[in-house]
Amino acid sequence: GLELMIDKVDDVMLIGDIGRLRQVMMNLLSNATKFTEKGMIEISLFIKEATELPHTNEVYLEGQVRDTGIGISEDDQKRLFNAFTQVDPSFTRRYGGTGLGLAICKRLINAMRGEIGVMSNVNAGSTFWFKVPLPLLNQPSETSYEDL
Repeated sequence: GLELMIDKVDDVMLIGDIGRLRQVMMNLLSNATKFTEKGMIEISLFIKEATELPHTNEVYLEGQVRDTGIGISEDDQKRLFNAFTQVDPSFTRRYGGTGLGLAICKRLINAMRGEIGVMSNVNAGSTFWFKVPLPLLNQPSETSYEDL
């Protein structure tokens, strides 16, 4: 099954590149679907305070895709985000893909001043995560669009 969990924060609007964030999430979800034959896939988005960031109006958008799939060894995790890299060459034949998706995700997240990574164990699934600092949209509470 597929379970979607979203940590909802009322009245919070962020400024960011929704296209890039969507591309990252879709790639992580696609990989989880590809490598999980049975079990579950969980998608989570969280907003966390970022007191160490230089701008006081920024928060972290954190996302993760967790699955109960085949998992990845610690050695393979070290090279997973390199272009044209797949954990096992036989995966190309069995699962398809070019080994570019995670490398692209890493470049997109890095371009947004963020981080991306994985926690995994063989035969125990994987959790791919990212963390991106985004500014809060300052909205005047009493101003309507007609007043502008």
